[in-house]
Amino acid sequence: MRRFMTLNNALIVGSIVALGLVINITKPSGSEIVVIDMKKAINQPVAMLTKTNMPEKTKQTIIKKYSSLLPRVIRAYGHKNNLTVISTPVLASGNKADITNIIIEQTLNEVKRHA
Repeated sequence: MRRFMTLNNALIVGSIVALGLVINITKPSGSEIVVIDMKKAINQPVAMLTKTNMPEKTKQTIIKKYSSLLPRVIRAYGHKNNLTVISTPVLASGNKADITNIIIEQTLNEVKRHA
């Protein structure tokens, strides 16, 4: 379990770094700003996976795929909806600017599609 959590921490750091490279810091004209909580975006799917009976190797493969697809899904969502996406911890539940759950769902769908 400890090895799995170390992998999780490495994936979180890697995803946050990748997200920084993906997100355009300059706000396109006419776009809204929305936020994503990257810690939640990584931890929630990992927590769901730990509750399954899948082999550890399968779980690690899914997490790796999820982490590689996450920045692409965020970028595509922002581009499609003309949004500027900022990574920050979300302070209030139900915040309309928080797209974390949408991104988690779309990324999990992409993982399934690429399986």
